[in-house]
Amino acid sequence: MTDAHNPFTGRTLRVLRPAQDQATYCGCSRAEIGAAQAQWDDAERIRIEELSRLTMLEREVQAEEPASKALENRLRVAFLSTRGNTMAMWVTQRDAILAGGDVPD
Repeated sequence: MTDAHNPFTGRTLRVLRPAQDQATYCGCSRAEIGAAQAQWDDAERIRIEELSRLTMLEREVQAEEPASKALENRLRVAFLSTRGNTMAMWVTQRDAILAGGDVPD
């Protein structure tokens, strides 16, 4: 069974894990309840993995580029988009540009 065919995908927070004492499953065999529980467990595992992945990505984005780094990237792109400026020039003039001082000729 694929995740697309799992009836619990995206619903484990709203739907209790299947059990014999629930009205929906009272007439089901142990095998049927076991299969439904396995599907619910798979859906919950996927939900937790996706939540963990999203949390990790958010941490990486926040830690990756603080505002000062974003500003430096914008200034570097603007500097390099000017005709005649090279990466070597950026490296030698970077500190003066970021400090807001005059750029040496």
